[in-house]
Amino acid sequence: MTKSLRFFLLSFLSISFLCSCASHNKPQISFLEKRADYEDKERQKAQIKDLKASFISLKRTEPHLADIWIHPHELPSGDFFQGGWVKTLLSHSAWEVEGYQKNHSLIKK
Repeated sequence: MTKSLRFFLLSFLSISFLCSCASHNKPQISFLEKRADYEDKERQKAQIKDLKASFISLKRTEPHLADIWIHPHELPSGDFFQGGWVKTLLSHSAWEVEGYQKNHSLIKK
């Protein structure tokens, strides 16, 4: 083997060894997952049942629009207005809440 090939193989093996050692981490404790308490499945199922009992249905209402025809007429300045349509918003859209039931059993004690 040539000298440059040996150097290349040696450098490649040493870099791959260092990278493999550096990429191994010990298991980390995730405090958010621990606090979320994913282990207690029965309590989660009970909370889901409570949520289904107090289901809230939100519905977005449509805005009320009107198309107004302005008839052709002569303006006070003497100009002639040929007429046209004007689209007007009469009422904005809003959120409507349906099926709301108060349920305080979801509060963690």
